[in-house]
Amino acid sequence: KEPMRTTLTDFRADMREHLETLRSNIEYLADEHNKQREYRDEIAEQLQDMLEDRQPDGSDDEAIARTQRHIGHLDRELAEMAAALAADK
Repeated sequence: KEPMRTTLTDFRADMREHLETLRSNIEYLADEHNKQREYRDEIAEQLQDMLEDRQPDGSDDEAIARTQRHIGHLDRELAEMAAALAADK
């Protein structure tokens, strides 16, 4: 009977620790996701400005393409963060 109580007590302590870890991860990921979303929005605004002021000679095409790739990378990171957040929740 006593080993069972010890096992259950240990199990409860492990579950509390796991719960605190999950809460901490959720808080961190939610904060990072929000920061990344704001950063992505800033880059998207810059891209929009670049597109509106596009040079007729195409001299800024490489910069525009680089910014578009950057936004694609940020979108993938945001999707990964959202998936990790959903898994922890």
